[in-house]
Amino acid sequence: MAKLRPPADVWSRWATLAALTLVAAPMLVLVTVVPGMQSLARLSAVSGMSVSVLCLVAALLFHLHWRLTRADTTEWLAAGAAVLASHGMALALVERSRAVEDLAPYRTATTLTVALLLAFLARRATSPLAPVGPDPMAAGLGLGLAVATLHLTLAYGGPSWPLPLAVRVACSFVIVGTGVVLTLGLPRVSALPPWAQVRLQLGVLAVLLRHGLALHGDLDGPAGDVVLAVGTVAGILGAVLLSTTALGLVRWAIRDQQRMVQALRDRLAALEQDSRTDRERMHEVRGTLAGIASATELMTSSPSLDTTEQPELVRMVGHEVSRLHRMLHDTVPSRPVAVSLDEVLAPLVLRHRTQGHDVRWEPDGRWVLVVPDALAHAVSVLLANADRHAPGSPVVVRVTDEPGWVVIRVSDSGPGVPAAVIESLFTRGARAGPRPGSGIGLHLARRLLTEGSGRLAYDPSHRPGASFLIGLRHASPPDPGLRGST
Repeated sequence: MAKLRPPADVWSRWATLAALTLVAAPMLVLVTVVPGMQSLARLSAVSGMSVSVLCLVAALLFHLHWRLTRADTTEWLAAGAAVLASHGMALALVERSRAVEDLAPYRTATTLTVALLLAFLARRATSPLAPVGPDPMAAGLGLGLAVATLHLTLAYGGPSWPLPLAVRVACSFVIVGTGVVLTLGLPRVSALPPWAQVRLQLGVLAVLLRHGLALHGDLDGPAGDVVLAVGTVAGILGAVLLSTTALGLVRWAIRDQQRMVQALRDRLAALEQDSRTDRERMHEVRGTLAGIASATELMTSSPSLDTTEQPELVRMVGHEVSRLHRMLHDTVPSRPVAVSLDEVLAPLVLRHRTQGHDVRWEPDGRWVLVVPDALAHAVSVLLANADRHAPGSPVVVRVTDEPGWVVIRVSDSGPGVPAAVIESLFTRGARAGPRPGSGIGLHLARRLLTEGSGRLAYDPSHRPGASFLIGLRHASPPDPGLRGST
């Protein structure tokens, strides 16, 4: 039974009860206030117009659902509900000017025609061999208008003839039988959820039952009252079921569309994040490869290297290759550890010196708490930016102490950072000058350092040139005996 209940965010029992009340309340008011409306025949006629209006509303909602999902079931339901609405409204107009007895032949003929049209629409919409037809709403209204025109023509211009009761009973069975066939065949061809299928089955059957019983509205006595009462209740319940289910299906389709859109947004966000990660990784890879290439070329083509420079270049290349391997395989440590500042800075300074840059730095033996690769990336970005924006200017790397912190200042004597850029300097995509750049380096450097309990800031008071400050927590060097044993 749980499968037959619509989702709570789509529809509820209280919503159905409210819709039923909105339909029944005006009729109850008419019965109470308007003289002569206590007649069951009059009440049935008023309910016929209400049922037709609800069928038209259902047709519009089915059409909207079909537009959203292109479901075959709601395609023929939109056309069929439009036919029923047009037919019912035409009958209501005729009943206001002619006696019920005179309408029996015409009602029988047109209602039987409508039932057969519904069967045709259902068969055509669900057939895989059927050609693509017109808009279902337009087709339904067109067929309904044709039926209504035929009915009005016969009712006002045609002769009146008696219709035997047996013929009307047979036609009623055909009309209700058509509803039974449609409801039994609906689950076989419908991709709608079970809760909607059951409600639609009951709604279609109830509305056709109402039209089938309406052929006997001229019966006298208790039998006629029972037929009118059952037909009235069945029509109202059926129309309410069709319209509320159609509205529920539209909300269900919109909910699915929203989920699909959200899934696409999440997927796009994930792809964008992956793209950003790849661009950030390639940003550092390019700089690292350039340093390795310069060192390798220097080792192979410069015979003037002394015995101390050659091993340093080899160690630098090995250090940078190891860092490159960690970047490409996502094995960069994520937790800060105690590291020797000299061991991190020395390969970077040497790498930039091999590329012809004037980098001035002296080792001093300090230890800091940091993610080594994050610090290496940040210093590499600052050195590369100094070369890009202050070409030919010496870059000074100076390490000082502040309470609880070790501060690395990277300064140049170039043109500095424009005042208009300072506030957005660390924003992704921001550029510190007219020279080309990706706008990734500083943003990524600050993020990596911050994630590893470090800091990165710009010092606007430095003149001339630009000066960046890296703040790291002090760390004590490990015991020499432990270092030697590991």
